[in-house]
Amino acid sequence: MKNIFKIAITFFMVINFMQAQQPQHTPSELVKQQKSLGSDFQDVKLFSLMTAKQKSSVQLPKEVKDYTLFSLDAKKMAFMKSNTPKTMNLEIPGQKSSIILELVKVDIATDDFKIVEMPSGNVVKPSSTVSHYRGVVRGKTNSIAAVSLLDGEVSGVISIGGDDGNLVMGRLENSSKHIMYKDSNLLHLQDFTCNAEANYEGYTKEELSDNPSTSKAAEKCVKVYFDIGNDVVRDKGGSQQASDYLQSIFNQVAILYSNDNVTVKISQINAWTSQNPFSGLSDYSSYRRQNGLNGADLGHFVTYDFSGGVAYLSGVCQSNYRFAVSGINKTFNNVPTYSFSVMVIAHEMGHNLGSNHTQACVWNGNNTAIDGCYNVEGSCSRPAIPSDGGTIMSYCHLTSAGINFTKGFGPQPGNVIRNTVSSASCLQTCGTTGCNTGDSATVTFNNNTDCTLEYFTNNSSQFSINSGQTRQVSTTRGASWEAKNSSNATVDSFTVQCGQDSYASSGNCTDGGITCEGVPPYSSGTVYSVGDRVTYQGSLYERTSTGWKNLGPCPTNPNDPCAGVSPWSSSETYAVGDRVTYQGSLYERTSTGWRNLGRCGSATQASLQRDGISGELSIKAYPNPADEILTIEVSNVLNTSSTLSIKDINGRILKVVDLDTPPGGKDRHTIDISTFSPGMYFVQVTDSKKTVTKKISIK
Repeated sequence: MKNIFKIAITFFMVINFMQAQQPQHTPSELVKQQKSLGSDFQDVKLFSLMTAKQKSSVQLPKEVKDYTLFSLDAKKMAFMKSNTPKTMNLEIPGQKSSIILELVKVDIATDDFKIVEMPSGNVVKPSSTVSHYRGVVRGKTNSIAAVSLLDGEVSGVISIGGDDGNLVMGRLENSSKHIMYKDSNLLHLQDFTCNAEANYEGYTKEELSDNPSTSKAAEKCVKVYFDIGNDVVRDKGGSQQASDYLQSIFNQVAILYSNDNVTVKISQINAWTSQNPFSGLSDYSSYRRQNGLNGADLGHFVTYDFSGGVAYLSGVCQSNYRFAVSGINKTFNNVPTYSFSVMVIAHEMGHNLGSNHTQACVWNGNNTAIDGCYNVEGSCSRPAIPSDGGTIMSYCHLTSAGINFTKGFGPQPGNVIRNTVSSASCLQTCGTTGCNTGDSATVTFNNNTDCTLEYFTNNSSQFSINSGQTRQVSTTRGASWEAKNSSNATVDSFTVQCGQDSYASSGNCTDGGITCEGVPPYSSGTVYSVGDRVTYQGSLYERTSTGWKNLGPCPTNPNDPCAGVSPWSSSETYAVGDRVTYQGSLYERTSTGWRNLGRCGSATQASLQRDGISGELSIKAYPNPADEILTIEVSNVLNTSSTLSIKDINGRILKVVDLDTPPGGKDRHTIDISTFSPGMYFVQVTDSKKTVTKKISIK
């Protein structure tokens, strides 16, 4: 079943994330790169500490204890509107000492981003005076900082590894005064109840691992389409102000994903100036299915009038289930509560991108929970509460441990999200606007030489490109690159310029190339050290300190039966006898389906599996018992065109689904069973060799 996560959050008082080159660098890498390019980090001072007399006029709730109050320099802020630096050192004064934020200006929206007033459909011009920054705290290696400059306000979240909670910065409501405080002050006010389904299928080791394919996640980005509820629009004073507010929150959401090597961007904001025609996930999903997402990947409704959040699990690339609703916070007694709104939106997007809660019994390769910050979901024992804080998909904010944003999604949920993004066929790269030194850019590198080239920037190897191949690369304008052969000799060097999006290296070079001979295939059960090499899906990878580096495709073996065979394509029509490669194996089309001829690599290997595909036809149906939505996964289907049927106990066929499977036969379908009566049913799949039946229960 397409699991629906419902987080019902009640407050006692009214507070209603292998690392290759990435489209947007992690915050620390972003700062390091700008420094290496010689960018001028201007010293900026916008705040001054409030005097005791000034503080006496500010009323704060007793729950906010560890805080600092500032006055914002209006003249400097006005100057910043038209003179926003690309990089800066922003000083935040403190009672004992100041902290310096090393920040780089970022673009959080897609090229075609727009704001639309609804229901009129009028397009609102985005504010040119709103700027967003991302970076780190000077002197704190494990830290992140996201800051937005709005009209008369500086908002942001700062997180330092090892600290208790996160620092929230923003303007007090109905005041020009600003506050910075620890969000752990307010945790005890949040009462969490959860209605999530507890019958989950555990993740596979591949889904949980940082296998080489996770590097593909860095090459894609997730475009998010937001609807802002009328309650937020009215509270903020209009569509423009509400949009600016949401963008400042999203900047803080985006840094969490960026720190976990996933790029997310806003593609459109709809601001509802009259009552929005939806309130929960079901009616929001129905509305968006009818009206579309204008090319975005996820739809997200934000409102004050919703307790917590709700999202479909693994909804990305599935037109009926790529939606979420987040109940964001207004303020707590006039104190801004950005971090909670950030956590809710990031959390619900995490569900859309495949991650369960950390208290669900689906992790660790043995269907156990990661932490015990809340009652477990499933039938495993409740583990301990992490002493150093929880992660974004946890409920640890309800405990004394809290959530530290520097921990991001954590290794396993992070890998699930990265694997989901890397394998999502609907996701593309995101373009960027403007053209200045330091701006993000997506360009194409062409290797027109006769050898494999390894590409370097900042004296650090990033990836390799085989002879005659191209690669889309996410970099920055002004970045210098070198292309070297296997002897480490520089074959080409160039700087990424404005107005040029393609860079070709040509000529002849002597290159022994890479070899995969004798290199073992990747295994999810093996612990690898820096320098270890593996083969994975036809390419050679090397373990680095941060992940896996793709060294390029394995050279063609003259005895390889896959040599010269085209990969399978869903858009092609195949005749009996046609051969294709698919996921590292050679397949031949027969009159009934596909026959697996064995793994690519050698004729000896290919002779091992000539009698059919490896693995038995199988069905997974979950959750079971099911309610409203049922997810069915079918594996090892021999036919390319088989059917799946759901029958009642009398044998009547109630639902038929056509399976259009690739070689190797794996397919997944989400089925609406809301009209089915409670009782026992049977899911049945038949291919050319056998029939498999699975019993399910509908509540």
